[in-house]
Amino acid sequence: MAGTWLMGAGAATAGRRPTAVLVAVHPEDGDGSGPGSETSLAELTRLADTDGLTVADAVVQNRPRPDPATFVGSGKVDELAAAAERTHADVVIADGELSPGQVRNLEERTGVRVAAGWPAALAWASAAPVR
Repeated sequence: MAGTWLMGAGAATAGRRPTAVLVAVHPEDGDGSGPGSETSLAELTRLADTDGLTVADAVVQNRPRPDPATFVGSGKVDELAAAAERTHADVVIADGELSPGQVRNLEERTGVRVAAGWPAALAWASAAPVR
């Protein structure tokens, strides 16, 4: 069933594949690898597709380090929330580790579940979707 690793057994509704939006911070002085890089986002997209999710959009911010409250800056959070609404996303997947506070703040601002990095996302497999 689509999205079962990430979204749980009830993920697919009416034959629709669950939709994800990716979010990442890419260090301004980055070498083109690591979280937020094209390679990392492509791998995250492949993993999501393997689990039956459709990646509808990605929001990437170039900044020296993640924002301590929201991972990306407030303007990018607004962009992420708009992308989640526009694509009817079921989940936001972060390309990187998030603190519990960052997850909570992003969930409040976007209105959808937030998975903090793919290993953490896999741990949510048995949880029911937010929507």
